[in-house]
Amino acid sequence: MNNADHIPTLARNAVFIADRRPVTTSQIVAEVFGKSHKDVLRAIRDLDTPPDFSRRNFAPAEYTDAQGKKRPADILAGIIGEPQPATRKGGAR
Repeated sequence: MNNADHIPTLARNAVFIADRRPVTTSQIVAEVFGKSHKDVLRAIRDLDTPPDFSRRNFAPAEYTDAQGKKRPADILAGIIGEPQPATRKGGAR
């Protein structure tokens, strides 16, 4: 059995390669984890990470919803270098 056999198809397709970096979107994260997209966006904004880390790993984006309205989203890029601890603002993990 392949290690990925137990991972649902949706999760296996959640990460793609762009500019030789693994990336995903806030929409995909919300779908894979069964969360509302606005809650995922809020959780990303509430992360207490160094500004240079955020610039390298989170990029603002937008998408058009089913009603034709532009909505905010984030592109989440693969972390380069040593993982940095991220906490929510206020110190909680």
